[in-house]
Amino acid sequence: MRTQKEPMFDTIQTYKKAGETLDFLMKVGPALEDHAQAPSQEKQGRRRNKEAA
Repeated sequence: MRTQKEPMFDTIQTYKKAGETLDFLMKVGPALEDHAQAPSQEKQGRRRNKEAA
């Protein structure tokens, strides 16, 4: 019977990359907020009119 090796997961490296990403987003975030625009009209919910088959 062969046993599968457990995948290695480097927690320190993962958290380091997550921290770098968070720092980048915190630096870039205010600039992106200035350029962000809301959609002209939101489309939500079910369609109220029925189309003929």
